[in-house]
Amino acid sequence: MVRAAGGTALLVGAGALGGLVRDQIVAGLFGAGRAADAFLVSWTVPEFAATLLIDEAMAFVLVPAFSVALASGGTPAVRRLIAGTLPRLLLALAAATAALAAGAPLLVRLLAPGLPDPALAVDCTRLTAVTVLTFGLAGYFSAALRAHRSYLPPAAVNLAYNAGIVALALPLHAAWGVRAAAAGVATGGTLMALIQLPFFLRHIRAARPRDAVAHEPSGLGAGASSALWASTRRPAAVPGTRPGRSPAPAPASGPPGWPGPAARAVCHADEEADEGSASRSSGLAAGRRAALWRESASSADGPAGSPGGTVVAGAPGGAGPGSPPGGPAAEGVTRPPS
Repeated sequence: MVRAAGGTALLVGAGALGGLVRDQIVAGLFGAGRAADAFLVSWTVPEFAATLLIDEAMAFVLVPAFSVALASGGTPAVRRLIAGTLPRLLLALAAATAALAAGAPLLVRLLAPGLPDPALAVDCTRLTAVTVLTFGLAGYFSAALRAHRSYLPPAAVNLAYNAGIVALALPLHAAWGVRAAAAGVATGGTLMALIQLPFFLRHIRAARPRDAVAHEPSGLGAGASSALWASTRRPAAVPGTRPGRSPAPAPASGPPGWPGPAARAVCHADEEADEGSASRSSGLAAGRRAALWRESASSADGPAGSPGGTVVAGAPGGAGPGSPPGGPAAEGVTRPPS
C-alpha cells in the first residue's frame, strides 16, 4: 500500500507538471489571438467531460459497483457487471459524442456569442467532442482498476493526456494551426483509455486468488483451525483414569480431536500393561500375608481360629489353618493367646 501511494503521488505530480508544460507550449505556439480564443471555447468540452466522467460521477457510481461485485461473486460477477453495463455505456457515450459534434455550432454560439472566428471554434469543438467517448471509457477502466486495488494506471492518465496534446501540437501546428492542439486533445483522451486497457483486460480475464479465499478456506487455514479446535477440545481428566495417564479410548463416533484407531489401540495396550503390573503387585502382597499367617499358626498353642486366639487384621484368611491365601475368610490371622 505504501508503494502504491508513493507511485500514485509520483504519477499525479508528473501529470500536473505535464499540464504546466502543455499550457506553456500551447501559449507559445498560438499566442493570445483569435486562434487561442477558438481553442479555449472548444476546451470547455473536455474540461466538463473530465469532471463528469473521470473525477466525479463515474467514480462515485462504478467503484462501489465493482467492489460489491468483486466481493460477492469474484471475477465471474465482475464479468457479468461489465457485460451488462459497458455496451450500454459505450452506446450512450457514442450518441452523446455524435450529438455534441452535430450541435457544435449551437454550442459555440451559446458559449461565446461575440467570437471573431466561430467557424474555427466549431471545428475545434468537433475534434474535442471525441473526449466524451474516450473520457467515459477511461473513467470506466479507472473505476474497475481501483476496485481491484490497481492504482498506478489510473494515476497515469493525466500524464498520457498531456503527452498526446504536446505530441500533435508541436509537429502539426504549422500545417493545421490551432486545430492541431484540438486534435491533440482527442488523441490524449484516447491515450487515457488505451494506457489502462491492458491492465483492465488482465484483471477481468484472470481469476483473483483472494476470490477463492473469500469463499472457501485454504488447506493450511483449515488445518490450523482444526488443530486449534482439537487442542481446546481435549478433556483435562476422564473419570476412571489414573493421573498422568492417557484418557480412556473414545468411541469411534467421537468428535474430531480425539485419538484415532491407532492411538486408541496404543492407549488400550498401555492400560492393560498397567493392570498387569497392578495384579502382580497384589499377588506379591497376598503371598507375604499368607507366609505371615502360616508362621503365626505354627507357633500358636492352639489351632488357629480357636476361641482363645486373637484375630490380626490384614491376614488373608481366618476360617482355619487350611484356608488358602485370599480365600473367602475374614481379613485377619489368628494370634495365639498371650
